[in-house]
Amino acid sequence: MTRFSKLAAASAAACTLAGAGIPAASAAVLGGAGEALLVPLAVWAPGRFSDPNCSDDDFTTICRLNQGYTPAVDTIFEVWIPEQVGQEAIPNNYTAIHTTPTAIGGAPPTNTVNWFWFGKRGELLDRGTVVVGPDVVAQISLTEVAGGQDAGEPGYMVFTTDQSSNNSQSGANFAFFANAWITGGLSFDQPVPTFPFFTGIGFPFIGGTIPVLAMNDGPDAPAGTAVCPPPSPQDRVTYSGQVPCLVSPSASAFRPGNGNGLQSTFVFDLALSDRYSNTIHVIWFDQNPDKNQVNGNPWPGNVPSETFGNVYPDNLLQFAGDTAQIEVFNTTGFLPQGASVDLPNRLNVLWIPPANETDPDNLAFINQPFEWVTDTLILPFINDPAVIDFIRPGFASYTIDEYVDSGPNANGAEIAMFAFALKYSALAVNNDAVNPDIDAIFFMVETSLGHDRGNFD
Repeated sequence: MTRFSKLAAASAAACTLAGAGIPAASAAVLGGAGEALLVPLAVWAPGRFSDPNCSDDDFTTICRLNQGYTPAVDTIFEVWIPEQVGQEAIPNNYTAIHTTPTAIGGAPPTNTVNWFWFGKRGELLDRGTVVVGPDVVAQISLTEVAGGQDAGEPGYMVFTTDQSSNNSQSGANFAFFANAWITGGLSFDQPVPTFPFFTGIGFPFIGGTIPVLAMNDGPDAPAGTAVCPPPSPQDRVTYSGQVPCLVSPSASAFRPGNGNGLQSTFVFDLALSDRYSNTIHVIWFDQNPDKNQVNGNPWPGNVPSETFGNVYPDNLLQFAGDTAQIEVFNTTGFLPQGASVDLPNRLNVLWIPPANETDPDNLAFINQPFEWVTDTLILPFINDPAVIDFIRPGFASYTIDEYVDSGPNANGAEIAMFAFALKYSALAVNNDAVNPDIDAIFFMVETSLGHDRGNFD
């Protein structure tokens, strides 16, 4: 863990105007101060070779160049408490309603921020604390704090104040910021029919920004009959045994429900890389849409009232599905083939490989740098010989069922989800059959936020 003194928090102000329509719209607002924060993707994985005979302690030139090496993957977080946050700042009116304004000198010399690392189903993997003073940044490496456990497992991170975590009847006592990045390595190999079978070059570092979503965190309402208290507009983080059992960033994410008691569908778009490159789609829900327990097993007796562990006991949509229908578009418009994919988990990570209908093996073979991707999604592609379709930008439009709806008397937005894409960029292409060692260079990863199209009854 590393600290940097007096790192300015001004970058968050760039997004404040985006929140002007929060009460009526559900477009994502990033960068605001939150009384709790959600990072919807957190993962680490050790490095690996294509050739199992190579290892980190035998990192020879032959292994590196002829077999291909994918360096380690890590998630880096930076957390800091701003010394001053104004009440007028949007979206602070919605994400830090209990703690802003924060005046100069109002924050104690040090504060404890709790971090909770969850798996893709919402199971707690690990937890810890970090002490941060006003305008002092704490940098956290997931690889470091994981201590070797759950390597390669996709998960997400929640940050809370110590007061709210340790006493569910007390809200947060300060607001804070965070940034997050995924870092790692990428190598690409061209298969050849004779020894050494692979020739390629490894790039030691790639990175993509991970969105950080802000939430308010007020005192929990009495649990009543619910295993985990449902959220309210004043409290988007609820606790069970001092651990967040439900986080729902409805002010800074998407709202895939409209609380009218009618079955609805929700549509969002995610960008695609050019078709020489790969794309990773990350889709996070505040509950498991398959409505099973956190461990994936059905509720005993499949009793509808046990859906979501009785978090939403009045949910009218007990049997909505978790399958998303997908349509693909590019600069030519709608592509006539579609796809579908199950999104059963709170966190769903999809790997979308390059596509070429006529000759899929003509593209570079890539060592998938993120072995934690949970599913592969093959999307349609139209190869028009008259044009170079590969370089055309495109996007995938997802349609999912609303998965929680307690009826027209529901108090505000009940649920929230978020989605973003990690896009690869193909920097060079070489179709030289004589020297097939480099067919393409996949180097940069960029983040593209999902686009919320809204609910449709």
